[in-house]
Amino acid sequence: MRYLFAAAALMLSSTGQAAEPAASPAQAFAHAWLDRDSTTAFSRLALHDKLQRCVNRGLVEQSRIDAARPKLELYLNTFFDGFDRVEGRVADKAQTVLSANDLRSLAKAFSSAPFRRMRKEALANMSQTIVPAVPGCGDQGKPVAVSQLGANVLAGLRPAEIAQFRALAMSPPLQHFGHVMPQLMAVMMDAYRDDVAHAMQVIGASPAAEQAMRAMPSPIVMDAPPPAPNP
Repeated sequence: MRYLFAAAALMLSSTGQAAEPAASPAQAFAHAWLDRDSTTAFSRLALHDKLQRCVNRGLVEQSRIDAARPKLELYLNTFFDGFDRVEGRVADKAQTVLSANDLRSLAKAFSSAPFRRMRKEALANMSQTIVPAVPGCGDQGKPVAVSQLGANVLAGLRPAEIAQFRALAMSPPLQHFGHVMPQLMAVMMDAYRDDVAHAMQVIGASPAAEQAMRAMPSPIVMDAPPPAPNP
């Protein structure tokens, strides 16, 4: 059961509205991009859905899930208590690869209505693909490419929102963000893995389980670069 406690750990970092003003452009950017509230809510809902699937398939008894609930809650609460550290590490990296003007523009864009709706569309019905598989439940997690995620998002937006989104996407700050996103994603995932390991220590997981979680690949992958042109 201890692997169940880490099933929701590596979540999509979605764009969303910043709840509080931050002290610097980089912190404001990280706060808006990572969106603590949506990530927390999605993580809990997605893990609940996965565990319910196990029960419905008769692979795990509901009584086992109920018995594990206090430890599961301790894991989740400990993991999300580290969100400030994740934001801080992303902010530290962001200020080295993006200008202050870009960071301010991105924080504003990620707090705008089109991006708030985009976040909701990105998270809708994604629990079975984004959340890593729960061992023994007969399902498999699989990575989702950024381009695939973007296509799914656009399919759920209204025409006026698509036009707004495309205008934002073509702006210089968003173009710059696209170039440095792989670097930011790598920092973000490393920070999440550290918090996973810490949360697993708190609930008494074995060192082997901690290492397995650290080795888990990101559920969101960058698309492969286009092939080099023929000489």
